[in-house]
Amino acid sequence: MQILVLGMHRSGTSAIARLINMMGADIGPSHLIGEPAPDNEKGFWERRDVKELNDNLLEKLGFNWNTIASFNQEELIKNDELAELRDQAKRIVFHMDTHRPWIMKDPRLCLTLPFWLPFLEVPVCVFPYRFPIEIAKSLQARDSFSLIFSIALWEKYTIEALRSTQSLPKICVSYPNLISNPVNTVHDLYQNLCEADVQGLRMPSDREIVAFVENR
Repeated sequence: MQILVLGMHRSGTSAIARLINMMGADIGPSHLIGEPAPDNEKGFWERRDVKELNDNLLEKLGFNWNTIASFNQEELIKNDELAELRDQAKRIVFHMDTHRPWIMKDPRLCLTLPFWLPFLEVPVCVFPYRFPIEIAKSLQARDSFSLIFSIALWEKYTIEALRSTQSLPKICVSYPNLISNPVNTVHDLYQNLCEADVQGLRMPSDREIVAFVENR
């Protein structure tokens, strides 16, 4: 099974990706995983090659992650100039498929998922969600964005992600619930993944969960 964590920057995608990884879903070789940073001290838990490919996709279409007002997902499918990047994506997924179940996380996937879908056989989408104003405040602190701009950015990411996943199985996870009640929230996530036919996972211990989630 191929697990996709989809959500706006600062919405809890890193925490959810790591917790699913702790359940046994492969995230890739360590040299491809981004290291902790001042704005995410427990790590981003995303592959560099996936992030770089998504950045290249957006750049070729004239965008970057935070300038997407006129972004149109149809360009990801129709644009013939993306052939080389399609080959790269196909190779990435092929190598990831040797270690199912696996997890792919990058907030940009909210925008670029239609580009990846032709290479995915059995995707399951996990949507972390957080109050938009909390996301906006976090972006304001990290990137000095205005609250209005950040909420508009969150809206665009969310609409594009929901549009491209209409026919796919989806699991929603509340980031505030994860922080306030981590063990029960992770138990629910694990059960939902099992019900979505994701096999080969294990439930992390309560101690593992609390140790990771605390002080986020």
